[in-house]
Amino acid sequence: MKRTEAPARGVPCWIDMSSNDLERTTAFYTGLFGWDAQAQGEEYGGYVLFTKDGAPIAGAGPAQMPGMPDMWGLYLRSESIADDLAAATAAGATALMEPMDIPAMGAMTGVTDPSGAAIFFWEPRGHHGFGVVDEVGAPTWFELAARDYPTASEFYTTVFGWSYEGTPGEMTYGIASLEGTRVAGVMDAGDFLPEGVPSHWSFYLGVANIDEACAKVTELGGGVVRPPEDSPFGRLASVQDSGGAQFKLHELAPGWDQ
Repeated sequence: MKRTEAPARGVPCWIDMSSNDLERTTAFYTGLFGWDAQAQGEEYGGYVLFTKDGAPIAGAGPAQMPGMPDMWGLYLRSESIADDLAAATAAGATALMEPMDIPAMGAMTGVTDPSGAAIFFWEPRGHHGFGVVDEVGAPTWFELAARDYPTASEFYTTVFGWSYEGTPGEMTYGIASLEGTRVAGVMDAGDFLPEGVPSHWSFYLGVANIDEACAKVTELGGGVVRPPEDSPFGRLASVQDSGGAQFKLHELAPGWDQ
């Protein structure tokens, strides 16, 4: 599904990676998804923009601190990062960085939410985020694994107005919505996250055949963290890329987003 303009405030709008080896990262994702990679020049710090059929999908930039592992970050749409940063810190978040202007593109900032998960805010100007979603090779879903579900869910309600509906099952899983549109999932993960693993955001990328995609991940130097399994939304798997950054795969089932 094409996106021709920025989504509503509080909706996931972008993903990008901090990479210790941009050449390795680029080879992995172009090899797995067939994305094109466009270097943005020195004025953007060596940032690489990934596109699918000309539509922006994701980005990658060089790691900013020595020893920092490769990792993905998720951005929520902001109308004013200054206002949203103030609202987030008032609701218990800790600022990760001062607001930063990206020339001709937008502005960004980031926080650690009260449950311990890093989340970033993007105020678009020239760059509105994803150009396509909910299809093969594009983001399909966003999910917070929270050690403290009540605190996490309340935070995003307070700052961005999310409301939640539950899903059947033993595990608490809230599907967050804005104005009737589902935007993300929040999972009560306190009982199963390994010791030392904090609350964290993840995302799913669509694939046509998840078994073939997992095999390709391994061929490209990555690994399968959690093998494919069935769900009401299609088959799902957790993987890591050739630099160790984790993400999830989603084999789309008919009507999965209904």
